[in-house]
Amino acid sequence: MNQSITKVLGSTKVLGPLVADETIKKTAIFVLGAGNIGKYLIDRLKNSCDYYLFGYSTSKTLFINNGINSEMKEYNIIDFSKIIENKKNLLIVDCSNNKEIPNNLYKKLIIDGNKLVLCNKTGLCQDISLFEFLYSNYDKVRFESTVMAGIPVVYTINSLLHSGDSIIGIEAVLSGSLSFIFNTFYQENSRCFSNIVEEAVYRGYTEPDFWIDLSGVDVARKIIILARMIGSKINIDDCIVNPVIDNSKIEKNLVYFDDKMESLRKTQFVPKYIAKIDVKNGLDNIKCSVSTELLPLDHYFCNLKKTECAILIKTKFIPTGILLQGPGAGKESTIFGILSDIQNLSSVN
Repeated sequence: MNQSITKVLGSTKVLGPLVADETIKKTAIFVLGAGNIGKYLIDRLKNSCDYYLFGYSTSKTLFINNGINSEMKEYNIIDFSKIIENKKNLLIVDCSNNKEIPNNLYKKLIIDGNKLVLCNKTGLCQDISLFEFLYSNYDKVRFESTVMAGIPVVYTINSLLHSGDSIIGIEAVLSGSLSFIFNTFYQENSRCFSNIVEEAVYRGYTEPDFWIDLSGVDVARKIIILARMIGSKINIDDCIVNPVIDNSKIEKNLVYFDDKMESLRKTQFVPKYIAKIDVKNGLDNIKCSVSTELLPLDHYFCNLKKTECAILIKTKFIPTGILLQGPGAGKESTIFGILSDIQNLSSVN
């Protein structure tokens, strides 16, 4: 039998087999939103030995666990504030697409002594004062999965900035869904654009409303988050957005755009949806843009496969850039980013 030995006041005490101590306090987690990502996270947490699922919410219902081994009790969603307001030391994960939650809850939750992991980008792209409050509380707020799923771009940029470096430019493929669509479109010549988009939706790579991906809005939100991290006060309306498909025509059926997209195959270049930050004129005159670009085959972004994303971060001390690359869409990759944030916040007192 395996045994552990500890010294107690100079003597030797023999303990029994090493087993997990059930009395060790676990991090209590509440998940906002039980959609595609939220449901997957909830299932993971229910079977976790490291975390305690305090509860979760859908659009209409709260489910609260009153003890580690108890059943979930149902409440109306309107009782959320009443149930949560007296709680402290909760770690709340926002997996919703709700635009009201950030303005109504985030500050209060942090001030009351809780921590936040954000998968919802909305609060980071709205009022600049809310972003600055959240980022100034980085020891209580993390948002890795909002930009490149599980790829540690937020962590990397934060580390660079806190080491005394400064960002001078960013060029990136930030959308795993659009990466999948363009990669498949380029590699499988027999398939039409609309059919590939439908596959991306079926696989869960796109936003619930896939037009958000095709309009470029989702990528614009991501690049705004990064621009604000490096010190800009830029708003989403200041980003130059050239959509994959013209926003004014989104009422059209996808098939309507097949012929137009087919013209991209007639070039010797590879289509990629690129996000850029230009800081050469200073943070007060920062430029952010997102658009479809045709890249030569030897471009480093042309090595991307399936849902892979990549970002080139150029800094004052590393002007040639740091390249990060990896899967940027799908439940597994996004959950990896969320769980990484949960683990990091759980280790911070």
